Amino acid sequence: HSLRPGPILTNIARSEKKNARGVVFQELSYVQNGNRALTMATQSGRYVLVFKCNAPSEAALAAIEKSVLAARFGK
Repeated sequence: HSLRPGPILTNIARSEKKNARGVVFQELSYVQNGNRALTMATQSGRYVLVFKCNAPSEAALAAIEKSVLAARFGK
């Protein structure tokens, strides 16, 4: 077995987003081995919800982010 490095992450940025209902999401955007990616997390009751997404373009990633922020969660 050879030792292989894990995924190479670049352009890492962290931010906080709030949707129209006031739900706060922690967001981590980055480039992984040349592919754009996004991880968003929020808490709903006792659960932590994590969305890990990748997309071929900034426009596609923005559409995914918009969809996650529009999601409704029950209590």
